[in-house]
Amino acid sequence: MKSFWTLCCIAGLNLLSTSAIAASEQQLQVEPVLRSVKAWDGKNYANYPGGKPELSVLRFTIPPNTSLPWHSNPVPNVAYILSGEITVEKHGTGETLHLGPGQALPEMVHAVHRGYTGDSPAVLIVFYAGGEGIPLLEEQ
Repeated sequence: MKSFWTLCCIAGLNLLSTSAIAASEQQLQVEPVLRSVKAWDGKNYANYPGGKPELSVLRFTIPPNTSLPWHSNPVPNVAYILSGEITVEKHGTGETLHLGPGQALPEMVHAVHRGYTGDSPAVLIVFYAGGEGIPLLEEQ
């Protein structure tokens, strides 16, 4: 009976050490998605707005064949496309950029633009680096 328990303990230790080795083989992975000092239209970002900082994260689900209203953003923000596709368009120039899942969009600040979807919905997470009391967007 004593040898049975000894064998169980050895087997248990072996299992624990195998799990520890497997866990140590998993490593943190960090993949840069976006780092930019410019918006997608190539213009440099200016200084942040004054006042107390306020961070916002919004999830947008945009139906198929939908055009968002023309608007501008008074604060820097980045959109990350979770699913679907979206095209952004700059007012006045007609300049466009098409994005899909896993891509990030450094949005324009103080420039009128809009986004529109095609035949499928798009889901975006948008991160805003604003200031307390400053709106996230201004419709035109």
